[in-house]
Amino acid sequence: MTDFYDDLADLTQVDWPLMNARYWFDTVQDPDRRRQAAFLVHERFPVKLIQLIGVMSPLLKQQVKKSAARCGYGDGQGRGGWRQTRRWYR
Repeated sequence: MTDFYDDLADLTQVDWPLMNARYWFDTVQDPDRRRQAAFLVHERFPVKLIQLIGVMSPLLKQQVKKSAARCGYGDGQGRGGWRQTRRWYR
């Protein structure tokens, strides 16, 4: 069953070691959703908090860079990193 939280204090509910693991597996106690696919943010999120955007291909990188630049991401002052890798999407 999926749980929803709307208080930063509830970030303790996240299994942080699992989120940092490269590989993970369902368990008997948690057979379906051992790791969440995403954190959803309501209404807005400060772009300056994004440390890295990962994409699969050069074409997608250029498209995302254009969109992200309109939001102020990648300001040329060391903020806003990019990584193109297929390894994340296997």
